[in-house]
Amino acid sequence: MILEAYVKTQRNNVHDFYRSMPASADSVFRAYNIDSSRYISSMDYYSNKQEILLEMYNEIQNDVTIESADLQDKPESK
Repeated sequence: MILEAYVKTQRNNVHDFYRSMPASADSVFRAYNIDSSRYISSMDYYSNKQEILLEMYNEIQNDVTIESADLQDKPESK
């Protein structure tokens, strides 16, 4: 979810977003030892709990937006 929220802040074009997600997701899955079946199982669970899923997505999107803005406001170190 964090990856998707981040990519959404970086990609204005829907086609760019969907092209960049699989490779990015693979690296996150490897880093956290998650496979596609575990991911699908979790998404199936939360898709039946729409209120919780929407709340999580909104919170993550807000966090990523704030973090992105904070990073853009920091002066570059030399």
